[in-house]
Amino acid sequence: MRWGNRKPNLSMRALIWGGGTKTYIYEKHSLGSGKWRFKTKTVSLCGTARAPLCEPTAPHISEWMIADCWNSTIDGEAVPAIARYGYERGLPEYLKSVCRF
Repeated sequence: MRWGNRKPNLSMRALIWGGGTKTYIYEKHSLGSGKWRFKTKTVSLCGTARAPLCEPTAPHISEWMIADCWNSTIDGEAVPAIARYGYERGLPEYLKSVCRF
C-alpha cells in the first residue's frame, strides 16, 4: 500500500546533531494472523524552521520488517510498551502505527 498524497501516520521524530528527522510507515502488507510486513521512510527536517542550519539529506527507506501484533514483536525481537533505552526509541510507536492500537 503506497501512501500517495495521503499523509502517513507519524511514528517517530528525532533530533540528531541539530537536525531533525521524521519517520513514517511507508508501506505495509498484511500477512494474516496478526502479522504485518512493513517499511519505514525517514525524511530530514533540515532547511525548515525547526532545523534551519543543517544540510538536508535524501529520504531513507528501510528494509522490510515483520511486526507480529499478537506477540508484540518486530523481526522476532520483543518490543516494550515504553522505550527504556536509546536503541528502543521508536519501536513502540512503530508497533502501534502498524498494528493500529
